[in-house]
Amino acid sequence: MNRVDRRRQARQRDRISQEIIHKAQQQLNDGRVEAMMVCMALGLHQEFGFDRDDCLRALRAVDSLMYPWIRRERNLEDMQRQVREEIGIEIRC
Repeated sequence: MNRVDRRRQARQRDRISQEIIHKAQQQLNDGRVEAMMVCMALGLHQEFGFDRDDCLRALRAVDSLMYPWIRRERNLEDMQRQVREEIGIEIRC
């Protein structure tokens, strides 16, 4: 095996490693989003008496608000400012 082959194999290993890391990060993020949506539905139901249809409507609204952020059309700071100005609360984790 010559030097070119060894370099090609090293690049291939790096590419596979990056793909594995990206997939693991995506699974972690998906789990966090799912947990947030589940907690939101339970909170709306338990605290405010939202039924199935009300919870679905609220979750769809949240999903539609998150979509521009996911596509990087809006950033978190702008959304936090909007919440602060329109609702009067500050959300920071």
